[in-house]
Amino acid sequence: MSQRFHIRLAMPDDAAAISTLRRLMFEAMGTRDPAKLDAMEAQFLPWVRDKTARGEFVTWLMVDEQDVAIAGASLWIREAVFSPNNLSGREGWVLNVSTHPDYRRRGFARQLLDALLDWCRKNQLHTLMLVATSDGKALYHSLGFEDRGFMVLRVGE
Repeated sequence: MSQRFHIRLAMPDDAAAISTLRRLMFEAMGTRDPAKLDAMEAQFLPWVRDKTARGEFVTWLMVDEQDVAIAGASLWIREAVFSPNNLSGREGWVLNVSTHPDYRRRGFARQLLDALLDWCRKNQLHTLMLVATSDGKALYHSLGFEDRGFMVLRVGE
């Protein structure tokens, strides 16, 4: 029997799942110090719960049939300085794009990012940025992000 997965938006109560995926991301990037990872999670949990409740941090989770998060992608909506290319006063930072090691290479990150980009188009959030790992750059390039020291995408204008 094959597993079924679907994407859903995270709620403040999903803060622990988001934090676990963030920790897995840093571990995949080479952070091995458990004390540093524990400290990061202790500070991140209340922050992400609060920002999610305020609508300033939006996370898409790929969940299994038991609603266990196996992958995620987050968008931190921040205030921005107005510029000719961004009159909204908002910008989005894409972060926490992470998949549990047992589920990697199945296209979940692309599906999550497609959902994130659709949301940005519908909500008129046109400027997105992210810092890419070497493993993620090809995916971000395929979605239209440009490498300018950090990745940038102008959405739906």
